[in-house]
Amino acid sequence: MGSITLNPKVRRKARIRAQLAVVAYAVLSLVYVGFIGRFMVAELLAVLGLLTLSVPRLIRQAPYLQKILYGYGILMFGLVVSDFYNESLPVDYLRGWAAIVFGVISTLFLTAQFLKSPRGIYYFLAAIAIASVFLVNEDLGMAAMEENPNYFKVRFVPILIPSLALVACLLWKIKREYAVILIFISGVIFVAFDARSSGAGLIIASFLLIVQIFNIRPHPIQMLLAALIMGSIAYGGYVYYVNQVLYHGLGGSNAQQLQELDNPYNPIDLLLRGRASVQVAVKAIGDRPLFGFGSWAKDETGEYGLMLGTLHGYKNYRHHLGIIPVHSMILASWVWAGIVGFIGMGIVGITMLRLFLMSFWSNSPLSPALNIYFVASAWSFFLSPYGHIRTSFPFVIALLIIA
Repeated sequence: MGSITLNPKVRRKARIRAQLAVVAYAVLSLVYVGFIGRFMVAELLAVLGLLTLSVPRLIRQAPYLQKILYGYGILMFGLVVSDFYNESLPVDYLRGWAAIVFGVISTLFLTAQFLKSPRGIYYFLAAIAIASVFLVNEDLGMAAMEENPNYFKVRFVPILIPSLALVACLLWKIKREYAVILIFISGVIFVAFDARSSGAGLIIASFLLIVQIFNIRPHPIQMLLAALIMGSIAYGGYVYYVNQVLYHGLGGSNAQQLQELDNPYNPIDLLLRGRASVQVAVKAIGDRPLFGFGSWAKDETGEYGLMLGTLHGYKNYRHHLGIIPVHSMILASWVWAGIVGFIGMGIVGITMLRLFLMSFWSNSPLSPALNIYFVASAWSFFLSPYGHIRTSFPFVIALLIIA
């Protein structure tokens, strides 16, 4: 018997359904309800969509997806063992496990839809940018403002990032240099408005696009030369930024961290100042390297909160949730799920890097979006909360797989 091919009309309907599904997911990802922590309504859509999918077939279509699932499976195993070892409360371990479970479900759902319609990536970006204009969760907004009082970063960056990725992809097809200029200038503007991490990510993404334009191959000498040139340019820009902050009042509360540094011209010192919780995480890992502290690692003695407060110059600081402050996905995996969880999350990160390099050297038409979101995901992997497993990572992983 010959192979069965779908009728063109059937394929077209499947593409349209996939596009509508990713638009709905994008919009509903901004709508939250109180269930197992903060539950995105989009996750309910993903659960329903998963009932219609054949996961084994999906894995055959996207082999690297199996490695992602393998990494998450190890992370989940480590977290379950750690929770039982530490006798975590059900309300804590259910939320910890839910992050992985719903992260996996959303990743499978989005990957399946993008396989049916790669163009759906553009619809996703457009939908989430437009929806971010109108859908604002006041509770989440207030929480974000308490953590970071930068209104531009909290309110406008979620709108601008997908918009920039979409427009840059369209420009990439017309004239690649325009896409680079757009992303670079946007990054500079972001930094000027005190959204430093997002701005730096865009600038790095623009540098990566330059590498693609000039077709710099992974030859050691070429890569070393490119790294030296771009590193020098980047550091020169950083020195200019520091001078503008120190002597001309540029930026807001984030920028003023430079005033508190012994050597503001050392970007590592600034990074450690902004992410002092990384040092706290390293201390916690040293205290319990094998099994960790379980989901929502409890700071029962308050010592880790005091350590963070000392690093920031506060007195008697304690996290308002009574947990060990960890602002890093990979380190949180170790603090929560022990060494096994760290290995699992490491497998996810390495697989994402391999996918990015494969798509990077293949010069995908999605290159601008790939660079922007991969750089952002790398920042999240090392320096953002554990919850990104279920919020931002499903789209990034699906994007990398499809590209």
